[in-house]
Amino acid sequence: MSFSSRISANTDDEKNNWIFNEFEMFKSPSFRDGVTPENESWLRLRGCIFISKLAKNLCLPKETSNIAKVILHRFYARNSCKTFVYQDIASTCLFLCSKFVADSYRKLKDFIVVCARLASKNDKLVLKEGDKEFNQWRDNLLYYEELVLEAITMDFDIQLPHILCAELVCKYNGGKKICKQSLEFCHDSLNTTLILRYDLKTVAAVAVYTACRQLKEDLYYVDEKNNKISWIKHSNFNEELLESLMEELVVSFDEVEHKKEAIRRATATFSKLKALKRKNELEDAVFNNKRRRVNSSLDSFSPVSTTTPNQLVKIENNNESRNNISSISPPISQPDTNCIDNLKSNNNNNMLNGSSLDIIIAADVKNSNNIHYSNNSSSLET
Repeated sequence: MSFSSRISANTDDEKNNWIFNEFEMFKSPSFRDGVTPENESWLRLRGCIFISKLAKNLCLPKETSNIAKVILHRFYARNSCKTFVYQDIASTCLFLCSKFVADSYRKLKDFIVVCARLASKNDKLVLKEGDKEFNQWRDNLLYYEELVLEAITMDFDIQLPHILCAELVCKYNGGKKICKQSLEFCHDSLNTTLILRYDLKTVAAVAVYTACRQLKEDLYYVDEKNNKISWIKHSNFNEELLESLMEELVVSFDEVEHKKEAIRRATATFSKLKALKRKNELEDAVFNNKRRRVNSSLDSFSPVSTTTPNQLVKIENNNESRNNISSISPPISQPDTNCIDNLKSNNNNNMLNGSSLDIIIAADVKNSNNIHYSNNSSSLET
């Protein structure tokens, strides 16, 4: 099975590691090197146009140029447009694809001559092996070939949206005009970064939507009751998203409009980043307040002693005075058990006689011999 047929047949919705969101695209290596998003988008477009012209002069199939455009976008997703000139990378990507795609092989000499003519914008340029410019182009192609292979991690499992686009048109009984125009817009979509930001189904849907708008036709799904349902609703696509992506696709070949669209997209991304930053700042403030409250409550349970040295001296003097008092005061003597037994017997006798006794026992600290009790009106002392 050839490389070309394998790419055309492999259109399953598998996990694609080469899809980036708006924030990741916005923080590209080119942006970190000072290249504005609109200039980066325009340099990518110029690289894709260079690939298309080079493939046309070399009589290469469109599939080869489409794969080379995808490789170019993937390379600049990890490298800066400021560091690597788009002519060198574009020619290297197409040279690399010409080795693997069926019926695309071209000699290195012919490839170098066409690249030099396009870069210098001189169709009558003649180069021979051994010339300085010829050797420079040869060395650049061989050098950047290794860099491109390293950047894409030798991942040639490249999927194109063209088959999904044709299937989508046939599913809703579209005509040949819509199918042909949709495929043309699929080619144009590879000049933008849609292939890096959305899956293949979305890119194919944008191409079909743009073709329908241009031809002023629409596709419908007819159910069993002969009710017409729009293909967008039936396929569960977001019409607002398709509309915005269509504008980006239409202005891809107009430099002024293309830069305006890139600026608009960058401004929207800026606003999203600012909103996300404010949200994170608010969450951090709430978290810090909660942490302060917890720390203050923990500090209240373990207070730090703030006594001065003078206060410590006073406390020690008070403890010493208390110890002296306790040493001077006599110990409390134990009560006499015989006296207590006599009182208990007397109390039992009085209770038998029907009189109530209120007994008050007071032990003297020194002798513990004086005990007082009273019976209503009379009082005795022993």
